[in-house]
Amino acid sequence: MLRRILMLGSATALLALGVACTSEDDATAEPSASPETTQSSNVEPVTDATLRNATIRTDLLPAGEVALEDGTHSEPAAPGSASMVEFNVDSTVVDDFNDDGVDDGAMIVRSSGGGSGTFYDLYVFIASKDGPELVASQGLGDRIQVLGIESGPGGVTVVYLGRDTEAPMSEPPTIETTVTVSVDKDGSVSVEGSASAEGTAVATAVASETATETPMAGDACSNLAPEAADASFTFVTNVGSGDVLESGATVEGCSRTFESNVPWRLEDREGNVIAQSNTMGGGVDGPAPFEFTV
Repeated sequence: MLRRILMLGSATALLALGVACTSEDDATAEPSASPETTQSSNVEPVTDATLRNATIRTDLLPAGEVALEDGTHSEPAAPGSASMVEFNVDSTVVDDFNDDGVDDGAMIVRSSGGGSGTFYDLYVFIASKDGPELVASQGLGDRIQVLGIESGPGGVTVVYLGRDTEAPMSEPPTIETTVTVSVDKDGSVSVEGSASAEGTAVATAVASETATETPMAGDACSNLAPEAADASFTFVTNVGSGDVLESGATVEGCSRTFESNVPWRLEDREGNVIAQSNTMGGGVDGPAPFEFTV
């Protein structure tokens, strides 16, 4: 299946890459059974408690996922490091999203990678025989203000205050943004709305100027051509437009802003958002690396 990775920077829009991949991040599920079949199969409904003890995806840890315990998790950012990577459940909702007679759930989790950023992500789960099944993850942004989360048949909606793509993080969030994750009866999932909507067109336009089509030898960030380093705040170094990636492939790049927030988005051929999250970059006095897994 053909998908696009859109990378949108907090300071400016960055990059759009067309890639073909197969990923377990595909925000889909098997077609839901009827209420009678579901209940007879002993599918446990999602609850606030099961959400707070669920496993979520993250780019802040090498494992790519973390198991929450009572809505929280923390561990050193690196072995022996005093900096901690922390996760905390901000809010939860429980409702029957796919109209199968069994409650599903969603939650907003805020996380910190040991720097100044505080990232907010929306995770959506449906009930299954094996417990809550994660079917969608949506990065909301860095240091936003959540105004509310609502649910009902069909999915969940989050309203929050974000920033313009050009605004510095020192400015308070003021732009009201709505993100809706829809879960259909057949199990398909779609996402509408994004804090970086203005950046999408810009990202596509600058892709050919900032993308490196082939892997670079040595330290990709240090060896980056000056004209490429000056073209954007972040850029991909190991994947080119149209490259084929296997599930679990790592996308690498460079950022030239301090403790930068690098949102990424995975889309299918029709432009439907499959998954979206954030990763961290460095970049003090020159480009520094970042990476995420698709």
